[in-house]
Amino acid sequence: MSELPIFSSRTLTEHIARGAGAVALIVLSLWLLSFSNLPAIAVAVAPLVGAILLLRGCPMCWLTGLFGTIQHRKARLTAAQSGPPPLH
Repeated sequence: MSELPIFSSRTLTEHIARGAGAVALIVLSLWLLSFSNLPAIAVAVAPLVGAILLLRGCPMCWLTGLFGTIQHRKARLTAAQSGPPPLH
């Protein structure tokens, strides 16, 4: 089987779950920032770091990975439908 493109996940479900988790962490960080005092700002950084890790970089990196995951999935399905290569 071919190697996964950069930023891609093994399955589309896994990739979407990572994106949803990152969005939840970003919302949590914004909610913590609404308290607008220094300790809350310091605490709000932790969810942002988690979101960056889940996205494997910026949101554009996640989107690039989504396209790579879809492309890899289509290639796997095409390979599975065509069957094994003929013997010579």
